[in-house]
Amino acid sequence: MKKKNVLIVFMLILLQGAVFAQSRVIKGTVKDSKTNETLPGVTVLVEGTTNATVTDVKGMYTITVEGEGKKLLISSVGYITQVVPADKEAIDVSFVMNTTMLKETVVTALGVSKEKKSLGYSVSEVSGDDVRKSGESNIIEALAAKAPGIEVVGSGGTPGASTKITLRGPTDFSGANQPIIVIDGVIMDNSTNTPQAGDQPFNVNLAGINESNRALDINPDDIESVSILKGPAAAALYGSEASNGAIVYTTKRGKGKSFGATFNTSVGIDKVSNLPALQTTYAQGGLQGGVPKYGSFTSNSWGPAISSLPGVSSHDVYKDFFKTGYTYNNSVAVYGGNENSSLRLSAGNTSQTGIVPNSSLKRSTVRLTDDTKITDKITAGGSIDYTNTAGVRVQNGSNLAGTMLTLTRTPASFDITNFMNPDGTQRQYYAIYDNPLYSAYENQYKDETNRMVGNVFLDYKPLEFLDINWKVGTDMYNTMAEQDYAISSYGNDNSDGLGQINKSSLAFRRINSDLLVKYNKQLSKDFGLDALLGYNFRYDQTQSIFARGRTLTVPGYYNLNNAAELYSSDNEVYQKINAALIDATLNYKRMLYLNLTGRNEWNSAFGKNGKSFFYPKADLSWVFTEAFKLPKWFSFGKIRAAYANTGIAPNPYTDRTYYAVPLFTDGYSNGNTLPYLGQAGLGQSTLLGNPDIKPERVSDLEGGFNLSFFNNRVTVDFTYYSEESKDLLINEPIPASSGYTSQLSNAGKMTNKGIELSVGGDPIKTKNFDWNINVGWSQNKNTVTFLANGINQFTYEV
Repeated sequence: MKKKNVLIVFMLILLQGAVFAQSRVIKGTVKDSKTNETLPGVTVLVEGTTNATVTDVKGMYTITVEGEGKKLLISSVGYITQVVPADKEAIDVSFVMNTTMLKETVVTALGVSKEKKSLGYSVSEVSGDDVRKSGESNIIEALAAKAPGIEVVGSGGTPGASTKITLRGPTDFSGANQPIIVIDGVIMDNSTNTPQAGDQPFNVNLAGINESNRALDINPDDIESVSILKGPAAAALYGSEASNGAIVYTTKRGKGKSFGATFNTSVGIDKVSNLPALQTTYAQGGLQGGVPKYGSFTSNSWGPAISSLPGVSSHDVYKDFFKTGYTYNNSVAVYGGNENSSLRLSAGNTSQTGIVPNSSLKRSTVRLTDDTKITDKITAGGSIDYTNTAGVRVQNGSNLAGTMLTLTRTPASFDITNFMNPDGTQRQYYAIYDNPLYSAYENQYKDETNRMVGNVFLDYKPLEFLDINWKVGTDMYNTMAEQDYAISSYGNDNSDGLGQINKSSLAFRRINSDLLVKYNKQLSKDFGLDALLGYNFRYDQTQSIFARGRTLTVPGYYNLNNAAELYSSDNEVYQKINAALIDATLNYKRMLYLNLTGRNEWNSAFGKNGKSFFYPKADLSWVFTEAFKLPKWFSFGKIRAAYANTGIAPNPYTDRTYYAVPLFTDGYSNGNTLPYLGQAGLGQSTLLGNPDIKPERVSDLEGGFNLSFFNNRVTVDFTYYSEESKDLLINEPIPASSGYTSQLSNAGKMTNKGIELSVGGDPIKTKNFDWNINVGWSQNKNTVTFLANGINQFTYEV
């Protein structure tokens, strides 16, 4: 009996040893091999199983391993994956950064980072260094020639002039057709707001000055990276705002436990490159009695030869007018942190003088970002950016005070540098044209914008495979502008030389909130799921006030109290968007990816309660180099395809007929409006509301491939796309006898078909030197395929 008990105990000991041998706990720490800093969020997976964990905020992990001969698969985006035997109780890993993999990580819609190889649509990337090195003050203009399919057009070549960007051509008839601009996950307003009087009978874009697009307010030195999401397939999660694509900017943040500081400075020089040729032989004048006569009775230069006129000399009006412009950019940033928190503070200043005298732009920015690990499962952070932008703008366009109009018509016999008479009025070469130098110095347009852009977020990770993120962001700015027309200037509305002052105030406010629930789990040895459920809320509010004073009494005193005739107008626009969204990616062996996306949106632009519309998207990506054994020089290959159907919402307040201030004009004069002779009044708008209005629909089908060779030294990116836009909105004319002149209707179709090709390479790549070449080519064909019966022309503003 005693021997039997001993045998049982012995067997239990052996059994216990076997259990311990089959089930053991492994602990360790993961660090960066270069900086020796611990790395949180690194995935530690028991190879061949779904048993996985991630490193905590201190880079430490604990995992239980069942069975013998197992291996740990340790991976993180941007680092070389390591496979180590699970044969020790403590396994520390030193991670080596993988520059190739870094290039394969991209920020997509809603600020979600994804492996580029999993995307079934085309995305182009631009580094923050490329944005900074462009030397441009505008982060939009800095993208010119950086990727195929992008068209960037600077409108004025003067300080603060607006820049427009389009991706893959126009999708509707609005003339805007620009992608949305996203800063750290928050859609930023990039409007080019032109103050306009309520009684303005003309196209305000044909005269006046060139306003800035508001992306100008962002300091390029704060940009870490840019993802250009082309077309509806790439930007479908943003819904009706992003049928023209999205440009996602990610800003710089603090860096781990290190402390550092950076300083950047640059100087730009602007000179006029090309100007229309002007004759310098003949004087101002014309034929009288068949003989050339010199005089200011005409603006033409058909007078006698300048050399034949005593005391009259030939002048180079371009040389007398244009200057050398200078741009000075300076920025400084400090950053630091510890294992639980990181912070970055930056300040920037831009000072620019233009080629047109007295034109300038000044911008000052301050930006603060913070990320804090509150607990092992909760992270909070945010950013705030304050900008002050001020400028003196240039008169342009169809304007008797416009720079190029008056300058190019100046006779060579007239000296523009002597532009002011002793009484302060201007010295002109012809009765109705302003002296261009007088206009530059005396007809000033001054504006100032104060802007605040920021967000706060809270991230909660209750489980290893589940993440809940809530972000609230705001974009607020106020622009004050003043246009002065001096007494004796003919640039004012009435072209009477009696002086005028225009003052405007525009206040914009946006609140954006995203609640995202993310699920990421390896379902089995072969299949993995990356899913997202979300809710988006956005509220926009725009309020603008315009005030005008005509017929000034005291020269140089630009105050509305100095005007004999006063006018004001007020405009307010409100819009609210609610949306529910889902995004799911199923992968097979991390080589075949299927992504399905859906967004259901309620937009107040369709009425007070907002109609509901659904926008779907699907894309497929196959990394065939993971499926076949190919030569070593064939580094990577992917075939992709995507389909999306999104919408474009109309401007608010088109679903109903509203009352408006009547305006009567012949198209050539300022016309008449109310109040008139002290009488105010409202009348029904001539634009008939349409309660059945639908969103414009844009369907996009695209396909392509990505290839890389010789250890990614040579890359090829090809895309073919076909887009159809239908239910396009047009102000459809209707018989004026009805009491209305037009109604916004879904009455048009158009298509965009094109090809994009990008080829890149690293001819020389050493430890200390890297020479990179990228060549892009694109072609887009835009065709209007349908207009409703009775519509043979319409106004298209750009």
